[in-house]
Amino acid sequence: MPWSEPSVSENGTLCFTDWTFSDINSQVTKFDRSGKKIDTIGPPGGYSDMDLSPDDTRLALEQVDKTYEGDIWILDLRRAIKTRLTTGAPTERNDGPRWSADGSQVLFSSNRESSGRPGSSYGNLYSKPSSGEGSETALLKSKQPKSISDVSRDRRYILYESEIETPRPEYELWVLPLFGERKPFLFLQSAYQGRFSPDGRWIAYTEPAPTAPENLAKMNVYVRSFPSGESKWRISTNGGRAPRWRGDGRELFYWTEDRKMMSVEVETGTDLHFGTPKVLFESVKVDPKSEDLVQRYAVSPDGQYFYVLVDQTPPITVQIHVVLNWAADLPRK
Repeated sequence: MPWSEPSVSENGTLCFTDWTFSDINSQVTKFDRSGKKIDTIGPPGGYSDMDLSPDDTRLALEQVDKTYEGDIWILDLRRAIKTRLTTGAPTERNDGPRWSADGSQVLFSSNRESSGRPGSSYGNLYSKPSSGEGSETALLKSKQPKSISDVSRDRRYILYESEIETPRPEYELWVLPLFGERKPFLFLQSAYQGRFSPDGRWIAYTEPAPTAPENLAKMNVYVRSFPSGESKWRISTNGGRAPRWRGDGRELFYWTEDRKMMSVEVETGTDLHFGTPKVLFESVKVDPKSEDLVQRYAVSPDGQYFYVLVDQTPPITVQIHVVLNWAADLPRK
């Protein structure tokens, strides 16, 4: 059980805190654009990431236990039935599920055979048929800790995050071509949560504020041209993260730091033009400061519905302990 460094007052009173992590328990909940709750789907569970299939019928979910190890599950949205896709070892975490453009594969990362920092879920990249039949295929193995961000609709590129091992975790966006020599290349430094536009010409992503590169609570959403990266637009005006494109590329969504779901209209063509961010609704029990929780939503292809993992229980319980006359119990010399 973790505890804080104890503090002693002038009169000798000892005070310290300890905290326990309860099981993550969230529910897939469907909302409309106004934030009205439409339905809850399937059983609650320890979900920490998800992705919606291209045909809007299934969710790929990462489900973790109280030790934060986990596997990928598939939730049928029509029948509310959940089936397991991966079966990892007791100390293994398979996470970050992303659908292929045709829905036939689910891509994910796994810390098996990984050289990442202890406790990190970043590892190597794999894919498995979404039907559950057939074996897993290794897409990229290297010493570089990584996690899949997105797959281009033309199935030519995988966009993934690399975790840089520094005193505090930092991230880069890399691209793995699925043709030719299949040699990864760096797309952006100090960036993560990237998503391809439907036409594959742009990438929306999250970037730390220049004044606080190590403070993950201060983020903004940007768009860059792909693959050149030469054109850049700032999308969020007052903080934001976890961008998603509408299916036709004419709208962007993201969370703000104060839990608001935002919408930005996009005019496509030779260049892009963006409208003013507008509030759609405020989220329900989604903590935007958590690295895992920011991935806990998906948008229907037409942009009319949102699937959100709504927290059912607090993940951390904190207790404050006050000890009086503790010095009397110390052994005397």
